[in-house]
Amino acid sequence: MGVREHVELQMIFDRLNTLNWDHIQLIKYLTSVSEKLSNDEWNKLRKASIFPSENNNQNSRNCASELYFPNDALRELGVPIISWNKNKKLSKNSDEGKFLSRLGLQEYIPLDILIVLISTCDVKKRNLHLDYFIDNYKFYGPQYDPSSVSVPFLPCSNSNELALPYDCYSDPSCEIMDYKILTSHLRENAEKFGVKAFPSSRDLINKLINNPPTIEKASQIFSFIAQRQSEFTITQWNRLKQNRFVPVLIDKEKKDGTNNTKWVEPYNVYFKGTNQYEEIFEYVDFGPTANIFLQACGVKDEPSISELTSQIIKKPNVFLENHGYEGYLGLLRQIAANMENFNRPLLMEMKNSPFLLCNVISNEENKTEEDKSKTESENDLLLESRSYDYKLEKASNIYLIDDTILQQIFNPLSAPMETLLENMYSYFGSQWLSKAVQELWVPKGSPIETAKSNELQELIKERAPLLVYDVQSMKEKGLVSNSQTILRKLKVREVSDIEIKRKLKNIEVTQKTSACIVNNHKTGLMLLIIRNFDYFGKFYIYIIFYFLFFF
Repeated sequence: MGVREHVELQMIFDRLNTLNWDHIQLIKYLTSVSEKLSNDEWNKLRKASIFPSENNNQNSRNCASELYFPNDALRELGVPIISWNKNKKLSKNSDEGKFLSRLGLQEYIPLDILIVLISTCDVKKRNLHLDYFIDNYKFYGPQYDPSSVSVPFLPCSNSNELALPYDCYSDPSCEIMDYKILTSHLRENAEKFGVKAFPSSRDLINKLINNPPTIEKASQIFSFIAQRQSEFTITQWNRLKQNRFVPVLIDKEKKDGTNNTKWVEPYNVYFKGTNQYEEIFEYVDFGPTANIFLQACGVKDEPSISELTSQIIKKPNVFLENHGYEGYLGLLRQIAANMENFNRPLLMEMKNSPFLLCNVISNEENKTEEDKSKTESENDLLLESRSYDYKLEKASNIYLIDDTILQQIFNPLSAPMETLLENMYSYFGSQWLSKAVQELWVPKGSPIETAKSNELQELIKERAPLLVYDVQSMKEKGLVSNSQTILRKLKVREVSDIEIKRKLKNIEVTQKTSACIVNNHKTGLMLLIIRNFDYFGKFYIYIIFYFLFFF
């Protein structure tokens, strides 16, 4: 018969202002016929601006999706709420509530809109919105992903700027490293906002390396990091060990670090203690807790002997100036006693570095030609009266002294006469002086047999066993097995004069001497002496053995 089951929606829309219904009656009516509405009619209702909001006159109407269910919390936030009978609550579970929900009436502020509102409103409203988020976390929690938030909306206690959830932290101690700290009234709910208590170990290390601390703040920062270091991985520890983040003063005389700070790697700094090498190494003390962290990074109590040696060979003059001759000699003894601990690159550096102490006769420049022409015994006495200077040189330019006469003659750069040091100097290229000097004896005149030469020859034969024994007691090796036989067959002859020519590098010195050995294929070994030879003198007796067994 064409009778309609309900009034057409368009007719209602067209006559809203003339109908004697308020919107609540309209909602009740539409609810009653909702099961009979077509999809097209539902869509029309969703788009229809037919619902007034609270605090607005009836002429201003909205779509259902632009309004919210009546709620005191939402009213406080100032969002548009659907106008409803104050004497009867609109429940979401009522028929009307279900109908309005289907049209899009909202129970909660959408999360993305809430975050924007928080970020743009004034402080008072912001706190209300944040509390609303907390109070309704059961609704927001499942859809909230802090890592995907792109709008800063969280207030911080130490900044006027809002922060993203992953750009601020809830523990106030993080502030020492200039992190933003979540405002105090939100901290107990920090997890709901996705705010962590502390930065990740990766973030901490990045910040420390990229923004190393000042001397004034280092103690607090290192102490803070020490509380988190249990989270660090081996890779992160290795990274810390290789980066410069430990602050030290450039000018130690100035105690203020302003414009006076440099940063060094942990392995290049040591904890304050004896500070005996303060002129070369950097020493720090940032307090017990901070030092625990620095120790884990590689800061040590004192330099190792390898580290000490490495610095000595780079700056030997600084060490010598600060420690003096005896102090520096003590350092060389330490080095010599620990050479087995050095790697090959360091040993090669040591070989080429002028870091070794050597002595030189200080008044050599005043040595006259008369001094140079003195006999060996006179030179020996002169040697005792000389004073010595010292300098630093590399091993190849220094000689090991096994003949003080040669030392007096040539005044070479001489190594300290200590076995421990001599072994080290030799390892790095120092020569024994006696092996470096070329010697040539030149007898003058024809050898003749005299009463004095015969007397000395008989004395040598007579004392051969005793002399061999004495020399063996002084030298561990060097004597040939038939020493006594050689002595008994030795011929002694006299010449008018004997010269000895010695050469060390480009320096040649000629001196008179009182005895020498010649080995002639016809006559065999022959000891030549000059006329005034004093064979009772100790020096002249043992020089025979020098020629015989060490020649």
